[in-house]
Amino acid sequence: MAERYIPEHRRTQFKARNQFRPDELRRRREEQQVEIRKQKREENLAKRRGIQTRDGGIGVGGGMAAATESDDEATAIESE
Repeated sequence: MAERYIPEHRRTQFKARNQFRPDELRRRREEQQVEIRKQKREENLAKRRGIQTRDGGIGVGGGMAAATESDDEATAIESE
C-alpha cells in the first residue's frame, strides 16, 4: 500500500500520541503498584487480626454483634 501523506498535527494528535512522557507513565505505574501493595498488606493484616475491612468484609465480632445489641428493631431482625 502506498504511503499516504498525513499532516504532522494529525499524526501527533492520533491517540494522544506524545501526550504522556515515558518517565511520567513509569512514575505513575510505580505509584499505583505501591498503593496496591499497601492495600493488600493492610487487608492481610486485618484478616489475621479479625478486623472488619473497609470494603465490608466481615471480621470477628463485626456488625452482627452490634446489630443484635441495637435498639432498632429493623436492624435486630436483619441480624437474625
